[in-house]
Amino acid sequence: LMYSGIAGAQDDQPKISPITFNLAKDLLITLRYSEFSAFRSFHTGLPHKDAEADSRDAVFLSLLDEITDRYSDLLEQATLRLDRVSLKIFQHQLKADLEFEITEVGKLGDLGSKLRESLHSLHRLLLFVEQDLIGSERERAHLNVLQKDTQGLIDQAAFLMNQVNFVLDATLGRISIEQNKTIKIFSVVAVKFQKQTLLKRI
Repeated sequence: LMYSGIAGAQDDQPKISPITFNLAKDLLITLRYSEFSAFRSFHTGLPHKDAEADSRDAVFLSLLDEITDRYSDLLEQATLRLDRVSLKIFQHQLKADLEFEITEVGKLGDLGSKLRESLHSLHRLLLFVEQDLIGSERERAHLNVLQKDTQGLIDQAAFLMNQVNFVLDATLGRISIEQNKTIKIFSVVAVKFQKQTLLKRI
């Protein structure tokens, strides 16, 4: 089983990287090409999950839980960052660094698109697992919750992207307004000096 995970988001350098799950008879083997924070936190908390993770499938689903929680955290952090940018733009703060803000919006747009792509990949994985791998009633119920959570996160990522586009348009509009103000100042100055030149010639 393979899906496209997202790595490097904590360093503002998100990238899509494949993760392979090999469900052997009694083992779960993962093959990863990048460092994923969800795996680190899962390994750290594994001793406290002994009672729950009593089978290969239970461990697999617990790991998917950790991955889903990580997506939720990333979306929440991205939403808060976007809210801060939006607040600066719509409050017309005089000292707002518009170049920084538009860079921030661009980063959030990149993160949001990668999150959405990765979540769709995870959702397809869950659908496949439901059909072919998970057998017990308890684990099927767990899988059903994961599918609903993932679908909710996909909707949240889509909403984030809509907000990113809205704030980007607002930021570009603010930049255009500031540029127009500058052009008006230069126009007034140019007309003033032009009048003085004409008077001197007369």
